[in-house]
Amino acid sequence: MDRERAKAPSKPVFRAIISIVNFMDKIKSKLTPPRTALLNMTTFGMITSRSIYIAAELGLPDLLKDKPMNIEEIANATGVHA
Repeated sequence: MDRERAKAPSKPVFRAIISIVNFMDKIKSKLTPPRTALLNMTTFGMITSRSIYIAAELGLPDLLKDKPMNIEEIANATGVHA
């Protein structure tokens, strides 16, 4: 299936989006109870480190160093399910 590439927003629009996201993140951090914030950091930290470990084990950096690949090509090259 051919997909059209999405056009990137202009710099001012991109900066505005980033500002809004950062503002919302600050609000979220102020409203999140400390125990919940600690649990989130622990959980997402583990998920991030595990994802990096699996990517390295599968050799994804070597697969993607020369050309971009779609998910099906990566799955075929690594022997995992897409």
